[in-house]
Amino acid sequence: MVIPLESPEFIQMLAYISDIFLQLNPELSTSIQSREIHIVKACEKLKSFKQKLPVWSRRIKAGIFTGFSVLEVAVKEFGCIFPRVQQEISTHLDMLQASFDGYFSTGELSVGDSG
Repeated sequence: MVIPLESPEFIQMLAYISDIFLQLNPELSTSIQSREIHIVKACEKLKSFKQKLPVWSRRIKAGIFTGFSVLEVAVKEFGCIFPRVQQEISTHLDMLQASFDGYFSTGELSVGDSG
């Protein structure tokens, strides 16, 4: 999707990108790279993040922007979310979930697995 830089749609997409990077970098990436974290905790954090993605996608489709504070401000500024932007965000969240499933398959850890 090509959107001119000065358009309200671009501003809303940029707001979403800002929000999703805040979720990915400081929230997820930094938390699983801590020296004090162990594999079980890292897997829990990844699993928890992956579970949020379909919830966020459903909320975006329903016009609920909880968890996306920058996007929420941009939507309020223009009085609505543009349908094309809403669809692109939802599609991106679905693709992000599929990517996480491929890259970070946490599976199930059980005590006593010899493995």
